[in-house]
Amino acid sequence: MGGEQALFDYGRLTPTIATDIRAAAERIRVRMKRTAEDIIEIGRDLITVKEKLDHGQFLPWISKEFGMKEDMAQNFMRVARRFGDQIPNYSAFAPTVLIALASAPPEVVTTIEDRAAAGESITVADVKAEIARVRAEAEAARREAAEATYRLEVLKTETTEKLAKASRREANLIERANAAEKEKARAIAEAGLRAQETLKDRITQVEAEAAESRRLAGEKTRALDAAVAKARTEAEQAAAENAEALAAAALAKSAAEVKALEAKAQKALAQSQAALEAKNRIEEEIERHKEVLARMESAETEGLDQARLASDVAEFIGKSMSELSLFEREIQPLAIHKFEVAAQVCEQFAAALRTFAAPRLASTLSTEPREIN
Repeated sequence: MGGEQALFDYGRLTPTIATDIRAAAERIRVRMKRTAEDIIEIGRDLITVKEKLDHGQFLPWISKEFGMKEDMAQNFMRVARRFGDQIPNYSAFAPTVLIALASAPPEVVTTIEDRAAAGESITVADVKAEIARVRAEAEAARREAAEATYRLEVLKTETTEKLAKASRREANLIERANAAEKEKARAIAEAGLRAQETLKDRITQVEAEAAESRRLAGEKTRALDAAVAKARTEAEQAAAENAEALAAAALAKSAAEVKALEAKAQKALAQSQAALEAKNRIEEEIERHKEVLARMESAETEGLDQARLASDVAEFIGKSMSELSLFEREIQPLAIHKFEVAAQVCEQFAAALRTFAAPRLASTLSTEPREIN
C-alpha cells in the first residue's frame, strides 16, 4: 500500500484533521484482516473520516490508502450503522455475512440471529436465501392484499349499488303512498263539495217550500179572517134570528182550520232549520278535509327530508367502507378496539333504523311487495 505521503496528499488538510485521519488509516489497515468486530470498527472510522473530509476527498483517500472500492467502504459503513451498538451479538459472524445482513430486512436479521444462537453456522448463501424467502412472502402478502382490496372494492361497489337501488325503491314506494293518500283526501273533499251542492239545492227547495207554506198560511189566515168576519156576520144574523147553535158551529169549524194551518207552518219552519244545520255540518266537513290535504302536503315534504336523510346515511356507510380498503398493513390493537366499538355502534344503529322504519312502512305500504337482496 506504500507510504502515506506518496498515497494521499495530507498537506491540503489541517494538522489536527490530518493527524486524526492518519491514525484512522493505521487502524483500518490493521483491522481489515481481522474479525467481524473489526469490520464494525472500520466502518465507524470510515464514517468519521468521511464527515471530516470535504466533498470529493473521501473516495480518493480510501483508494490511495487501501485500494478500497466505494462499494466496499459503503458495506463497512452500513455494517457499523446497523450493528455498531451490538458488537457482542455479531462477533461470531464472518465479515461477508455481516455485510449481507446489513442490507437485509429486520425480520431476516432476527431469523439469522435465532439460527446462529441455535448453533447453526451461517453463510452468505443462508442470508441471501432468507432474504429471498422474506421477499417472496412479502410479494405473496402484497398480492393477497391487492386481491383483498379488489374484492373489497367490488363489494363496496355492489353495496353502493344495492343501497342506491333500495333508496330509489323506498322513495318510489313512499311517493306512491303519499300520492294515494292525497288522492283519497281529494276524493273525500270532492265528495264533500258535491254533498254541499246537493244540500244547497235541498235548502233552496226547503226554503221554497217554506215560502209556499207561509204564502198558503197567509192565504188561510186571510181566509180565516174572512171566515171569522163571515161567522160574526152570520152570528149576528143568527143572534138576530135566535140561531146561536149555528154561530157556535161556524166558529168551531174556523178554529179547526186555523190550527191545521199553524201546524203546517211549524212543520215547514222545522224543515228549514234542519236544512240549515245540515249545511253547517257539510261546511265543517269540507274544512276538515282541507286540513287533511294540508297535512298530507306537509307529510310529503317531511317524507322527502327523511329520504334525503336515509341517502346521507347510506352515503356515509359507503364512504366508511371505502376508507377500510386503504388499510393494507396489520391493524394495531388500539385500532382493532375502535373498530369493534364502531361495529357495535353500527349494529345498534341498524336496529334503531329497523325499529324506526319497519312499523311505518308496514302500515303505509302493506300492499306493496318488498324485494330482498
